Amino acid sequence: MQIKTADLKAVLLAAGKKGIRYYLNGVHVNSRHIVATDGHRMHVIAHGGDWPHDPVTIPREVVELAVKAKTLELTLTTEALGAISYKPIDGIYPDYMRVIPTQTEVVTGERHIDVNPEYWRDAEKAIKLTGWRGEFPALSHVGNCWYWCNGRLAVVVMPQRMINPKTGQKGYQLERLQ
Repeated sequence: MQIKTADLKAVLLAAGKKGIRYYLNGVHVNSRHIVATDGHRMHVIAHGGDWPHDPVTIPREVVELAVKAKTLELTLTTEALGAISYKPIDGIYPDYMRVIPTQTEVVTGERHIDVNPEYWRDAEKAIKLTGWRGEFPALSHVGNCWYWCNGRLAVVVMPQRMINPKTGQKGYQLERLQ
């Protein structure tokens, strides 16, 4: 199957890095999607290809090397990504579709969750890498996560407990602009 290099770069931004949940330290491919999550954020893209095999999770290091190739697309097989051979990560990948909304939700009122700002930056990179050229993407608040989807790429940013360095308390109180 051919996979766009930009799509792999986009999902790789959310892949785990040496996490204790080893099965998150890679990029997961199944019959419909390319997925990566580190448990705090998730990027999912519909690959639109033909993947007739069982799902595989490709180790992060392999994907990082493969996307350095100066090519727009890479060939993915059950044993190689581009010119790089790999052994799939053993383990059961989480049911990522549980956090993807099945319908659009209109949100009004105040909502507050703590998120890591780097995750927002990576989400923006993923959106741009996959060709989004529209206006600012609108985010939806679903459950306790922020979610964006254009029908092909879904980006989910999950909450994270933050400690305010000023107070030592969990979470931040938004301050008034002076």
